[in-house]
Amino acid sequence: MKSAQQSAKKFVERASVAGGDYVDGARGSSKSWSGAAKAAADIYKTAVIKAANDGRYAKGIEKSGDAEWLKGVVSVGESRFSEGVANASTKYATNSAAYDTARQAAANAPRGVKGSAENLARVGIVVKALRAQKVGSAG
Repeated sequence: MKSAQQSAKKFVERASVAGGDYVDGARGSSKSWSGAAKAAADIYKTAVIKAANDGRYAKGIEKSGDAEWLKGVVSVGESRFSEGVANASTKYATNSAAYDTARQAAANAPRGVKGSAENLARVGIVVKALRAQKVGSAG
């Protein structure tokens, strides 16, 4: 029987050349990812609530701790951050554009000095407009 270290080494070696198989499998699937995900929504909700109630979320955080989190940020996050932002820029711009009108909702409202009631009112106008855009009502 292979040790955990040997199995991990083999896993990494095989995965390093399997990227194409991964993509081909996704492209060739006859199943709808989104359909299956939607169908499992109630199971997901139940499982997340159960995990939270059982304290597993907190246990996972405690197990990893700040050191493991930071290790992941440094070893993986740093190199992937800018690539991820660049890859998402078009989607971000498209999704954000839906809120352009809401962000301009207070354009004609009176301005005041920093911290003034007028400026706080402007913020409220924008918040209500953004909320209405997101969920369909300002409530």
